[in-house]
Amino acid sequence: MRRPGTSAHSGAHVNSEADPSATVHIDRFYAQKEHLRELLDAIGDTHSSLRDLPGFLRDLIVIRTATQWAVEIVTIVEWGSSRAMEDARQAVRDLASVRYLSMQSLTPRLCAQVGRGDYRPLNPNPPHNNETSMSP
Repeated sequence: MRRPGTSAHSGAHVNSEADPSATVHIDRFYAQKEHLRELLDAIGDTHSSLRDLPGFLRDLIVIRTATQWAVEIVTIVEWGSSRAMEDARQAVRDLASVRYLSMQSLTPRLCAQVGRGDYRPLNPNPPHNNETSMSP
């Protein structure tokens, strides 16, 4: 059974509380296929916890084959504000200390490369002259 406010798509979970001050966090993992199950389990556990935190709007986890031996996984989480995202970071650190496990401790062993970044959405209604509008 689905949680209220989440999508039926198994890779994306959406909370309907959209906010124009949203902040997006993106993680990119490049890993050997032999470590895929363990990495996906860790990502899944983390995202399951994130979905219950205040300010969570939606997430998406996508994967593609990078080489014969490796995959690339991209995770995207949208938060209602930068404050909600910072609170979530602390909650994940607290959870990791309880579980004696964290993505930071797993990624050196499981991933050849990790990229992280915080973004803000572009204006969803750009001008009609085909220019991208970015609001501060």
